[in-house]
Amino acid sequence: MSAMAEPFAGVLPFIHTADSQSFRRAAERLGVTPAAVSKAVAKLEEDLGVKLLHRTSRHVSLTREGTVFLERCRDAVASLGDYRINPPLDAPAPTPETPKSISGSLDSGGVMLNGSHPQSHFNGPVTFADRDEGQLDQLYMVSDTTALGPHAVTEQIYNLDAGVAASFGVPGNKLGEDLYFPTNIASMGRLPIVIVSRGNGHDFRWYDHIGNHLASHGYVVMSHDNNTEPGPTFAAITTLGHTDAFLDQAEAGAIAGGALVGHLDSHRIVWIGHSRGAEGVAIAYDRLFLSTDAPSTSSMPCPSLHIFRRTSPASGSKN
Repeated sequence: MSAMAEPFAGVLPFIHTADSQSFRRAAERLGVTPAAVSKAVAKLEEDLGVKLLHRTSRHVSLTREGTVFLERCRDAVASLGDYRINPPLDAPAPTPETPKSISGSLDSGGVMLNGSHPQSHFNGPVTFADRDEGQLDQLYMVSDTTALGPHAVTEQIYNLDAGVAASFGVPGNKLGEDLYFPTNIASMGRLPIVIVSRGNGHDFRWYDHIGNHLASHGYVVMSHDNNTEPGPTFAAITTLGHTDAFLDQAEAGAIAGGALVGHLDSHRIVWIGHSRGAEGVAIAYDRLFLSTDAPSTSSMPCPSLHIFRRTSPASGSKN
């Protein structure tokens, strides 16, 4: 998919969402998941630099800019339909785009981890069929996912303040967080965030292979203790709470001595779940994108991207 074509990938999802005032109903019309529709619209908003939809826990509605853009989209789609029925006589025959070759390796969960970060070393963009969402998307390959990146990494293990944690729905016996970030973060901009949701019977400090690797490539990674024992729904609530509490406390300067203040990009958040933690991530994802659960503070908008896979610690790591 060319860089010029990318913004238009979300036009039809946006039109159907605006018409139905629902990501779920738009997804039914398009034959994809509600999450795919929500992600496409969020990406469209990001590319355009404007907010097109108001999102609440019950429905979505158009902003003023969204109303104007919707009319332009309708005109464009109508013109495209007319062109397809009555193309100009001198219109050249379309030529299929040749896919670019790819090389490299997947992480243990089958996820390309260095997506759109500006400091990644890309082999180039490729178009692929997303097996989870049944739509075309884009990924970027990194040079070698087994090698550390250019940045030294700082790790900090700590407990959230019990009172703060309780306000975000985090149980008092699940306060632990293990943080990894580039040591030179003070000289960097806002970085994407990766949240790791531990599996049942596992320790949140066992995901150092993920934390060190991604932080060395310019990510902020936090793995958290998880309330997996009662079931995946409780794990989902804990992941939502830890994510929100982390953003709130990091921006308040209460974590890592204030090193993260002004350096977290809350619009680029990835969730990775292990075992029952992955089930919790899937449930938490649905709660956010289907508008059945709203973040408890304004610090966490609905992230534009979540990835959830069942992953296992790499051989040689603590397990």
